[in-house]
Amino acid sequence: MENETVLKAKKITLLISDVDGILTDGKLYYGPGMQGHMKAFHVRDGLAVKMAQLIGIRVAFVSAKESSVLRRRGEELGVDFCLDGVKDKMACAREICDTLHVSWDETAALGDDLVDLPILRKAGLSVTVPEAPEDIRACCDIITAQPGGKGAFRELVEFLIRSRGSWEETLAHFGGMHEVR
Repeated sequence: MENETVLKAKKITLLISDVDGILTDGKLYYGPGMQGHMKAFHVRDGLAVKMAQLIGIRVAFVSAKESSVLRRRGEELGVDFCLDGVKDKMACAREICDTLHVSWDETAALGDDLVDLPILRKAGLSVTVPEAPEDIRACCDIITAQPGGKGAFRELVEFLIRSRGSWEETLAHFGGMHEVR
């Protein structure tokens, strides 16, 4: 018998992710003479975008902070939507769903703070990281074992793939193993 979270995961065709605190550790680095700020992204989360796309899951990065660094990363990965400087994340997420003709039940949301709360409450599958505030953790279906910026996005994508029974296909595509132990 499959649990409710796995059943929700099987429906997902769109993954909307916050950026700071999810794809990064949430720290912003500023220095003298710098134009803008620096962010560090985990390479495994980047591969996870490709893994999600392989099984037909569309990916959207939505950030309240304007960031040319994020736009560059989103372009490198070929995400479907990479939106920064978003003032109303809920309206943005609704527009993405409408554009793709995806229902909320088919949408997973990954966020870590109060600005993400409306989307987390509406999404069919809501996910956060262990260092998120209690109010966020309390409303989510999944709390990843990995922290933001250290593979939390990858952990969610692997869960989605395994829930669909597509892990072997994913391994084969990326030069995987003949036998999984």
